[in-house]
This record gives sequence, C-alpha cells and structure tokens, in this order.
Amino acid sequence: MTRVARPSHFATLIWLIRIPLGWPARVFGWRAYLKWPAMALAAATLATLSWRQTSLRDLPDIGDPFDVAAFQAIDVPESRNAYVLYDRAIRATRGLGLDFRGPIQISPIPALVSENDEALRLWREGTERPDAIDPLGNSAYQFPKNFTSAGLPVLAQLALAKAAGSEAVGDMAGAWGWYRAVLRSSRHVGMHGHLRHRERGSAILTFADKPIRRWAADPRVDGPLLRRALAEARAIDAMTAPASDALKRQYFIDLEMLEWHEAVWPSQPPDRRLGPVLQMLPVFPRFRSYLMREPDRSRRLIRLIYANRLAYADRPRAARPTLGGAVTGLYDLADDPNAPASVRAFDLPNFLTWFNSSLLPVSPFQTSWGRMRVLNTEEPVRADLLIELASECYRRDHGQRPESPQALVGPYLDRLPDDFEPPEPASKP
Repeated sequence: MTRVARPSHFATLIWLIRIPLGWPARVFGWRAYLKWPAMALAAATLATLSWRQTSLRDLPDIGDPFDVAAFQAIDVPESRNAYVLYDRAIRATRGLGLDFRGPIQISPIPALVSENDEALRLWREGTERPDAIDPLGNSAYQFPKNFTSAGLPVLAQLALAKAAGSEAVGDMAGAWGWYRAVLRSSRHVGMHGHLRHRERGSAILTFADKPIRRWAADPRVDGPLLRRALAEARAIDAMTAPASDALKRQYFIDLEMLEWHEAVWPSQPPDRRLGPVLQMLPVFPRFRSYLMREPDRSRRLIRLIYANRLAYADRPRAARPTLGGAVTGLYDLADDPNAPASVRAFDLPNFLTWFNSSLLPVSPFQTSWGRMRVLNTEEPVRADLLIELASECYRRDHGQRPESPQALVGPYLDRLPDDFEPPEPASKP
C-alpha cells in the first residue's frame, strides 16, 4: 500500500500566512505590496510631524526673563576699568605659570613675591579703580582663552604674602593696605561678570578671610586703625554687585553655549540616554534634535530657569525659598505661594521631566549651574567678616567682646548684615 506524505506543521503555517497576504496581489496586482509599506511610512511620518508640532504645547515660552537690551548697554571706560591694569599685571608676572587653562595653585614664597613686585604694583593700582568689567569674560567663546580673571586669585595670594611680611616687621597699617587691596579685587572680579567671575571673587574673599581676622585680633592693631579698617571694609562690601547681575550675564553665556552645543553635537560623546544601538548612528543625534524641536525646547527651559532664579537672587538668604535641584539650581516654589506667574509655570518634578528630555543634561550646563551655590556660600563670609571687625573695635573700646552682635549696631554698624547668622547660644550644663 502506497503511503502519502503529510505536510509538516511549518509548511502548514506558511500556507496559512500566505492566505491573507496573497489577496492584495490577486485583487490589485503585485504592486500592492509596495503601496502598503509606502502608505504606512507616510502615515508614520505624518504622525511624527504632528507630534513634533504639538510637543511643546505644555512648555511655555515666556521670552527673555529681563530687559536684555538695557542690560547689554553697560560700558565701563578704560580709565575706570580695573581690568585694564589687571591684564597688564598678569602679563608682567614671572614664574607663576599663568599661561595655561588648568587650575592654578601656588604656595607664595619670598622669592616669588619679590620677583613679581612690578606685577603686584600694577595689580594694586588696579584695585583702586572704581569699576571693573572683563572685556573677554562675557562670551562663551572668549572666556576659556581669558587668563586675567583666572590669574587674579594667584596675585591675591602673593598680596597676602606681602601683608604677612608687613605684619612680621610690625607694620600693621601696611598689612591692612594689602588686605584692603585684596578685598577690593575680590569685588572687582564679580562686577558685570557671570557666575564663574563670582566664583573667583568668592575664592579671593575666602583666601583673605582668616588672615584679616587674625590681623584684627592682633594687639598691635590700635583702635583708630581698626576703626578705619572697619569703615573701609564696609565700603568695599557695598561694592558687591547684585547677585542678579551675575545671573543675567550667565543667561547670555548659557544661550551662547546652547547654540554652540547644537552646532557641534554630532562630534560630541554619545548620549547614553539613546541606548547602545542608536547612539552609534551618526545621523540619529541630528534626527533627535529635529524631532525634539531643539534648540527651541532647551531655550524655553533656560528662560524658565532664569525667571526662577532672578525672582529670588537679590533677596536675603532667609527670605529665599530652598535652593533645590542639584543640576538645575532651581528654587523650590513650594516654600513661596506668592511666586510670580512666570516662575510658577512649572513645579520641580514636572520641570525635571522636560529638562531630562532636552540638550541640557548632556552639555556644559551642569558645571555652570553648579556655581549657583556660590551666591549662597559667599554671603555669610562677607557678613561674618564685618561682624568680626566690628567686634574687635568693641573689644578695643570696652575691654571685652560684645555679649550680643546687636550691641554693635549704632557705634560700629548701621545694622546687622542681612546674611549674618548669629551663633547658637552655648547650652548650659
């Protein structure tokens, strides 16, 4: 008896699949197989473009968060600009290695100090000027090439070494002259500059803080000299530019960095958020940028970020909301129900969702925005230094330090500094 071969299960599966796939060819011809993928591709393209067009509807564009034209009109004549002499001082330095971009740290020694007497003379002459603006520092393209503001902390360290030398020979007035110059330089650096300038000015102030406190406590400093130092320190502190000025300058820097980052994105390191396959495709970053409506998406986020910051930057620390967001440096609006409408456009969790979908997490913004905290850390140092000088004046007049900082108001200070944090009373045993 002849046995008939039965079809395999695989062949049966193929036959069942061909039944629905074969009817377009029987009805419309084999070209139907090309029409369906084309129609599917067209539908997907249309859906993608529609999604792209409406993808930012929940992300408001509030425009520039301040009067950009008025702020850019600032100009400082060369005869008043300390940076003119600072630049000459930096060029006159010897043996300090100020011709590279890396962090500069030195330990001033007498040989270096004497070798840079001319540089220090020019620098000190510059500290007497009333205003300062870095001619190269307010551009994202020029700032990395600018060594002047980077070198000022080094010159400040040399000046502090000169002050220590004056103290060693008993010239306390001469020492204060150097300390005064360092304080003025620290305020100059932050004038009309962005957050990096402010950071460098804060570093100079930190260098000078302990040496000035030690000088003020030295019994060789008499009452009249100490009172003069307090008056001059108060005047120098008043030179500090509003924090909002640094943020406004940083706003321009961040917009420039956004344009630069968008232009060079294909040559940047792969974005890990894209996955191991997509980040290897050279064309995909450009496609993703187009799909996500960049740089418009990131520009809107930058404007919202600076609206948030500028709303609170010039308030005393105690009157500001909590500074949250380790990356974005946003103030937490949950602490302020009366925040402006433009600032309340987003709550922090919703904002971070948008932020993580933009260019900003994979660009230099994380570094620059981390400097927001400089505005919080510098203010107590300034306030405490004035309180310390006033307390030493009180001690010269009364033989002991004041029982409370409030005792300094009137004879020594008009009022306590806004950001002064009184020490907690010692607990009694």
